Amino acid sequence: MTKNVLRSEICEILGVEYPICLAGMGAIPGMPRFGKYYTDTSIELVAAVSNAGGFGVLGAACLPPEQIFEASSEIKALTSKPFGIDLMFPVVIDTATQDLINKKKADLPESHKDYYAWIDKMKEKYKLPKAEVPDYAKKVWDPDYVRAQFKAALTAEGVVAICSGVGTSQWAVERIHKAGKLSISLIGNVHHAQRVAKMGTDIIVAQGTEAGGHTGKIGTLALVPQVVDAVSPIPVMAAGGIGDGRGLAAALTLGSKGVWVGTAFLASLESSLTDACKQILIDATERSNVITEMFTGKTARVQENPLIEEWLEAGFESLGMPLQMFLVTQLCASMEKSGKAELFFLPSGQIAGMIKNVRPAKEIFDDMVSSAVKILKGAELEGITVSCEEIEAMEDRVERIEEVVLAVENQDESIALFEEVFGFRFEQTWTVPIDNMNVKCAKIGETQFHIVASTSPDPNALIPRFIKERGEGLHHIAFKVRDLDDLIRIIRKKGLKLIPENPRTGSNGTRYIFIHPKSASGLLIELIERNNRSKVDNI
Repeated sequence: MTKNVLRSEICEILGVEYPICLAGMGAIPGMPRFGKYYTDTSIELVAAVSNAGGFGVLGAACLPPEQIFEASSEIKALTSKPFGIDLMFPVVIDTATQDLINKKKADLPESHKDYYAWIDKMKEKYKLPKAEVPDYAKKVWDPDYVRAQFKAALTAEGVVAICSGVGTSQWAVERIHKAGKLSISLIGNVHHAQRVAKMGTDIIVAQGTEAGGHTGKIGTLALVPQVVDAVSPIPVMAAGGIGDGRGLAAALTLGSKGVWVGTAFLASLESSLTDACKQILIDATERSNVITEMFTGKTARVQENPLIEEWLEAGFESLGMPLQMFLVTQLCASMEKSGKAELFFLPSGQIAGMIKNVRPAKEIFDDMVSSAVKILKGAELEGITVSCEEIEAMEDRVERIEEVVLAVENQDESIALFEEVFGFRFEQTWTVPIDNMNVKCAKIGETQFHIVASTSPDPNALIPRFIKERGEGLHHIAFKVRDLDDLIRIIRKKGLKLIPENPRTGSNGTRYIFIHPKSASGLLIELIERNNRSKVDNI
């Protein structure tokens, strides 16, 4: 049985087999879920991704501290592999900021009566039941609550990394490192990447606008290479629009060292989504989601929802995070309790259109790896030829080396270049004067090489000049090869110059061509293929 190998420095850093991370998708009221914990990344899904060889991440933004402990212990019981926890870190946590947030929150019923009236109207129109807002939904942006969550994540059993899906704070990075854990930060533009890089975060996830949930304005294809260049040598993972092996392979060629995948795993058997919501993803197209600030105050990509259309038609403006969350929490709680999947707050990326069925997480993971490996090896690029063949393979294509004349500008450099390009090694070298030309001789087995120094600016004139002025007894012979066209193909892939560009055929049936690997050394080598496979004649 063949085992796929796909490794990067992310694997070494996180201690995993493959550079694929489960996005730490948390939940807020209004988001569909079932199971014990309020998260879209169930403990079973986290463990399944880690067991498959990736890095599972628990979305814990809305989990009380005690549940973070409990969930981590349960994950640890399901896997011995590394996993992480994703939280939200307010960039500024101080008393003055919190006092201002609390004051604005208290003023909402009076300052936004029209908004509350609209919410009542929506509840009546869509027959939404009354629902109690969960306690943790009221605390999600409270500094003390966030610190308690953070402390729980730092001390929870088996946690290797703390991920910040929204915001990264200096205090958090410092404490993460002090606890001996890794810091992973999600960003949506180069400026934010540079900011978290200065904080010392260990891994940066560059998330393009195609991603589900909170997302920015820049596409993954444009964002990833710019972030890679801006924060090097910090490793970057790509997120957004990645749902199979093709996306993984593309992300790696952009310079990322791994991928952060969410939506593809929402349709797994282990996902916390309800069956009805998984069916929505299966039925989705690439145009089935929209970006809105209605639910959190921050731009988020979600599946289409009639309540979003109602909100837009009402002409409301977002209050920003976290006030917008406080404003719509009651509506979201009612949406969730209604059980009407079409009304749920369902974050998902543009790759939802690729999801065709519900599968085990391991199957999704394994398909992603095997497909990426085939693509990167060149097996599935239609109309494109890719090869990992090294130039040393030329040695296997040479039938016999009899005697070779190398006309060069720099003898020592050319000897080293010849050895590098063809994989042969000179056993000895010596210098002899011939007709006022500096000739250095070298030997491989019984084959003797004459390396002629010349300052001629025209490389095409070097060998004819030597033939004309050579001393008696010297022969200008070339490589005798099995397949000249095959060898030329490899030479061209190495970017070597051919003189002429295409093989020429002599009157005796000899096909020949010169290669000029590096102008700096002026090395010229003649390759000859004889149709009759007889000994190469003297020229």
